[in-house]
Amino acid sequence: MRKASVLVRLVVFGWLLLESCSTKQLAPNEAPTVSIDSSSYVDIPAVAYVIGLSPDGSRLALRDADFDISVFDTKNGRRICFTNQGCNFNYIKFTPDNTKLFGVLYGTSLTGDPQYLARVYDLSDSTFRLITTVYNFTGPEIYDDASKIVGCSAPGQFMVYSAKNGSLLKKMTNRSMAIYTFGFIRDENAVIFRDEDTARVWSLTNDNEIRHFVFEGGTNGYSAFGTSDEGHTLCAGSNYYDTRSGQSIANLKSSMWFTEHYSYTIEHEQGRDNIKIIKLTDGSTRTIVSPDSSVLGFLNVSSNEQSIAVTVSNGISPSAIVRVWKLR
Repeated sequence: MRKASVLVRLVVFGWLLLESCSTKQLAPNEAPTVSIDSSSYVDIPAVAYVIGLSPDGSRLALRDADFDISVFDTKNGRRICFTNQGCNFNYIKFTPDNTKLFGVLYGTSLTGDPQYLARVYDLSDSTFRLITTVYNFTGPEIYDDASKIVGCSAPGQFMVYSAKNGSLLKKMTNRSMAIYTFGFIRDENAVIFRDEDTARVWSLTNDNEIRHFVFEGGTNGYSAFGTSDEGHTLCAGSNYYDTRSGQSIANLKSSMWFTEHYSYTIEHEQGRDNIKIIKLTDGSTRTIVSPDSSVLGFLNVSSNEQSIAVTVSNGISPSAIVRVWKLR
């Protein structure tokens, strides 16, 4: 909601506005609402157009108007490192071990098909080092301890590239239908993609289908399709699914981001923009009440579900602050 991969997670991917998802539409007061302590936040002064939290919430990466990228410590707001070797990324994310940053730029080819550029940066010594750039594929995701990048192509192929030098390692899954977007299931080393009204899970190790399930209701095309960071939760059109069982677990009106267990959105209430957090399995809600009347922009949530970053502005000029809340 790529986790933001999709919502990113998106999915996914950079920031997405998702129409979300379950088989049961919960009544407004069916589950209790609990406010979260709104004072436990850090404001980072920065004009941000794209943001991404590390999996543990300790780092925030952002792209500014000049396409430069900075990484901040979310505990004290201190900038750790900076590079002007960025580009107009739509989506940035950390690798699971926090040592690399993955940036994706969306575009279109001369034929009108989606076409992406992906870059990988090494952050291991608290500096930016560009490792590789990969071009001309769609829906990229980094995997396998950040050593490989998987993308798909309009002819219906999955392609695996080296994250070290950008070389093409292998092609797989020749299909008649185009594949423009997919999610990644990390613990299975597999991708999940939409095939009309069916979700198919495909092994990147053995190049074969592992399982599939049928969507309950429409998927709204490809505009809302993506997985959480670990890949166990899928958003497809108006439903959230457990990718392991294929069971529909939630049906929500709207979401700006989602993780393995929660959906996140911004609601304007009593003159303030507040963040509403909905648990997918039972519909219970929590609310972060904004400390002021600032306009909240777009969200990003750490995959451990303990930190939320949101851009803050006065409603006229671009974001001047990124606010990071610690939830636990």
